Amino acid sequence: MYDNAHVDATLRNLDPRAGRGLKAQASLEGRTIGEDVDEAIRAYAGRPNRHEAERIAAFDEGFRGIEGIGLIPASSPRPS
Repeated sequence: MYDNAHVDATLRNLDPRAGRGLKAQASLEGRTIGEDVDEAIRAYAGRPNRHEAERIAAFDEGFRGIEGIGLIPASSPRPS
């Protein structure tokens, strides 16, 4: 029902230099500040939480130093 709903938000107490930089960067990219903020929020919300990040790092650390073994992210193309 609300999948396409947009939320109006106001940024308050933003450092004026940061606001000008955000506006300039968005303009250079042909985007709106809203699009850039939306992208930043989605990236922030999609990041692994601290527990998950620590688990991934520990798993990766377990394979370091073992010759011939490397981890390949699932999104990487597979060698032919």
